[in-house]
Amino acid sequence: MNPVEYAERYRNLSIHADGQTQNNVRVEIYRIGKPDDEQGKLWQALKDHFRAKKQKEPNYALTLNVNGSQERFDSTDKLLRHVVNPFWGKGSPEDCQISLSIAVLMGRTTMARVQAYAKDHVGLDCNGFVGNYLWRERLQNSWKLHPGKHESPAPSANIASIITWAASKSKENGVVVEKLEDLDSEKMYLMAMVDKHLKVIPGGPNSPSGHIVITQPKRYMATSFVWDSLGFYDMGWAKKGAYGHPAYWAVESTGPELRVGLRESWYAMRVLLNKKKEPVPGIFDVFRGSKAEALNFRVVPVP
Repeated sequence: MNPVEYAERYRNLSIHADGQTQNNVRVEIYRIGKPDDEQGKLWQALKDHFRAKKQKEPNYALTLNVNGSQERFDSTDKLLRHVVNPFWGKGSPEDCQISLSIAVLMGRTTMARVQAYAKDHVGLDCNGFVGNYLWRERLQNSWKLHPGKHESPAPSANIASIITWAASKSKENGVVVEKLEDLDSEKMYLMAMVDKHLKVIPGGPNSPSGHIVITQPKRYMATSFVWDSLGFYDMGWAKKGAYGHPAYWAVESTGPELRVGLRESWYAMRVLLNKKKEPVPGIFDVFRGSKAEALNFRVVPVP
């Protein structure tokens, strides 16, 4: 799948429980950091459920519908990361499907209110979305598997490690991006926010907030936003220099917390100049259509 198709999976989940199905459930709220109390309550309810069932039937396994297949889980250990990852903003579409189905089964919500429950308690942060796409789609790891603690690229990997992985693989293939002319509309790119020293901000508990997005291949504008100006300019955007640059369609989960979330927009690419008015290799001044703001990003190809 391409990034847009993968994002659509989060917006079209099918939740199954007690013979009921709710289609088109959306997990798209931006959520980062420590989950709310509901994660612990759901996990405790699931452990209590297994304990009671195992006392009566030692071989008991919980059967869940995942992507149209009946999957059996004979212990809470096999469900742990599937259930809790969405509360941390790190869940795959299958994790979200499993977690929300269990929430209905355990009586933490109802099928009629499962969409509201998803909005209130689960979601995605930026590397949660990008990391899941890279690890599961680009590297073709099964939904049943979860990456190691320090593995990258992965939904819990920090942004700097994801960029380092992509850059090293791209260099091996002889593909680097140092100037606008290096960009290819047929390719897919990662964009990572940099600090004032032009270093990728890793994110995480001991770092300022960073950001990472991924672009959609083959969706490109040679002159950003002019095509839909309807004969006039938004003067606010014009003053920010949004118009007339090469632009790529970007997919991201973006904050602030509990707002915005999973979305797509044009990213207009502009040359970043240093104090000597010289172009900075590999770093670009980018106007984000999603936020109508400019940030500096390092850009690397997706290997």
